[in-house]
Amino acid sequence: MRDGAPMHCVSKVNGVETDTILHVISARDEHADQLRDEIGKIWPLTVGYSRAFYVGLPQDPIANHIAVTRKAGVDTPVGHFDTYVIEWSRFAVDCGAILDEVNRYYYAPTLAATVKYEHEYGYGYGDKKISDKTAD
Repeated sequence: MRDGAPMHCVSKVNGVETDTILHVISARDEHADQLRDEIGKIWPLTVGYSRAFYVGLPQDPIANHIAVTRKAGVDTPVGHFDTYVIEWSRFAVDCGAILDEVNRYYYAPTLAATVKYEHEYGYGYGDKKISDKTAD
């Protein structure tokens, strides 16, 4: 279900309802509008395209890098999808707390939706994969 210009999508992932913008940004993110504008610039998707940008306050910026890294086939319970793999990394240090993560979205243009999602933490957590989700 999509509502037009802001590109909200309400869907279920592993049985949990989620509201996203551009299928990659949580609608609850405090920087959702700015992220939507920046991440929206990678469309139309092209392998090899990337961009870097900052969000947040000047004294506490969050460094972002988003890239369309490759195409990949994904098999789900409802079928096979050809996808673009979008990797979004975020890094920030605030009062000793470190944000260092990579979000990987397998976006199927035929559905205009993400069909698989992976999340990895970086510094301080090793390279351990935290989650790997396939849309219902």
